[in-house]
Amino acid sequence: MIIKAKIRLDYKNHEDAQVTFEALEPDNKGFIDGEIIDNSIIFKLEGESIASVRRTIDDLILSEMIIEKIMVIR
Repeated sequence: MIIKAKIRLDYKNHEDAQVTFEALEPDNKGFIDGEIIDNSIIFKLEGESIASVRRTIDDLILSEMIIEKIMVIR
């Protein structure tokens, strides 16, 4: 069975979405498809089990949280 998920991350402006997307891109290349739409990033992913999809989502969210903290500092 293939498990599919879509995650939408909303930002206050397009620049923040772009910075986050570019920072996450190296880790996600080949594993997660993503695109920027207005002030949001939409990620689409799939896996063979709920556990693998959940782990990927956990990694994505953790990475995004780190980027968000760095952006507050700048």
